[in-house]
Amino acid sequence: MSTTTANSKSDPAFPSTSAQLQSLERRMSALSIRVATDRADAREKLTLVPRIWTRDSVYTEQLEQFQISIEQTWIGLRGASMKKKESYVETMEGVYEKMITTFKAEGWL
Repeated sequence: MSTTTANSKSDPAFPSTSAQLQSLERRMSALSIRVATDRADAREKLTLVPRIWTRDSVYTEQLEQFQISIEQTWIGLRGASMKKKESYVETMEGVYEKMITTFKAEGWL
């Protein structure tokens, strides 16, 4: 009979790589959804420009570019280490919080 070690796959204190990856993917999806939601909310507050039928501003366009950038980079990180992926997610969450806080403080959103 074998005993399990502290870093065994069955030990909940050490989640499997698959569980870690799923968690990171959920966080990236949540971040992307937050960006899209904030952008949509900001666009709703803008006046519709009848000549070109758009409601975009510099700030909503920055949010769109940020969302595209994080999604493309995330796809590019498929073969990267778990540590690099985790670092990327944490960094982008921080960048977005700073960005949206600034936009709101300036009254842009």
